Amino acid sequence: MLREFSDGILQRLYPPTCVLCGAQGQGGLDLCAPCLADLPRNRHCCRRCALPLPAELPPGALCGECQRRLPPYAVCYAAFRYEGPLPILST
Repeated sequence: MLREFSDGILQRLYPPTCVLCGAQGQGGLDLCAPCLADLPRNRHCCRRCALPLPAELPPGALCGECQRRLPPYAVCYAAFRYEGPLPILST
């Protein structure tokens, strides 16, 4: 009960706000519905390194780099492609 109370207070003080456009977040997420729908999902990619691949390649294909030399890891998962509207962070 105390947890629900503190979560309610935090929601009022810091309501979910879309990190991409600043609109009100939805479903308790810091993303609005339009921005969530616009995220560049990485649906067709190399099965080993998750590099996006052209649509004409069969599902489960390896990219050229992984065909030449397999990386030292078994698999990589990337839910999104690194392109707009996702911000690219530089160090």
